Amino acid sequence: MVGLISGGDESAHRAQVEHLTAWCRDNNLLLNTSKTKELIVDFRRKKMDIQPLHIRGECVKRVSVFRFLGVHITDNLTWCTNTAELVKKAQQRLYFLRILNRHNIPQKLPVSFYHCSIESSLTYCLCVWFASCTVAQKNVLQGWPKRSSAAL
Repeated sequence: MVGLISGGDESAHRAQVEHLTAWCRDNNLLLNTSKTKELIVDFRRKKMDIQPLHIRGECVKRVSVFRFLGVHITDNLTWCTNTAELVKKAQQRLYFLRILNRHNIPQKLPVSFYHCSIESSLTYCLCVWFASCTVAQKNVLQGWPKRSSAAL
């Protein structure tokens, strides 16, 4: 759920949370507050203290990084964490690609492995986060085809 707090007035956001809680209760859904996280994105120069969110008397944990559908979102909307995790995952999979090549497997299989395992993870949700990456992050990500072709 996304809520907007404008002018320091949190009442609309808190009303949305109460509405969601009531909807879940009315539709026999259990809202697991231990798995619920709160991520606050605030670009104001003078940050105000926002009160913790409570659902059914339980305090919701506030986080600075949240993984949503495989994309790491930070409270300042930079993509450093997301890029680092993608590179880490690609490096792990590149190791398996090298092992495939050591066993003299026909070239078609390692190429398929690269497209299915490495390239697909590096390009997942690319249209959401790539434009906001720094030049250094873009260079790291765009260097992967060269590293992978060396392994192929």
